[in-house]
Amino acid sequence: MGRSVTDCHTKGLDKPEPFLYNVTAGGCMCRRQHANKELGIAGLNGYLSGKVRSGMKTIKIRLTMMMDDVKKFVAIVNRYPYDIDLKSGRYVVDAKSLLGIFSIDLSKPITMTVYNDNCDDLLEDIGPYIIRED
Repeated sequence: MGRSVTDCHTKGLDKPEPFLYNVTAGGCMCRRQHANKELGIAGLNGYLSGKVRSGMKTIKIRLTMMMDDVKKFVAIVNRYPYDIDLKSGRYVVDAKSLLGIFSIDLSKPITMTVYNDNCDDLLEDIGPYIIRED
């Protein structure tokens, strides 16, 4: 059994230590504070969701409401091992989820985030969906 969560801070540690984790809670309960110190506010959500990577690419795409179009897009992104999110407004869904995609507003451009710097092969495959800014 791990020690109390407050031990991380009462001992003056900058990073959570494995032996100080609260095992019953599935890890250090104060991980939010640790992530905030190390990553800043912008990286906090990615840290908590496990999606912090050495790099990522963000592009704008457009999907139609047609089932075949969305199914084809999901089939393409599922071929790649990268974590990929789609953001529309304040909602973020997994790009590999057919139901997730249909839960967002497809009438507007969508922001796609690929959590990998080396994703040129994916970008080539989804070329027809990418919004080109001239």
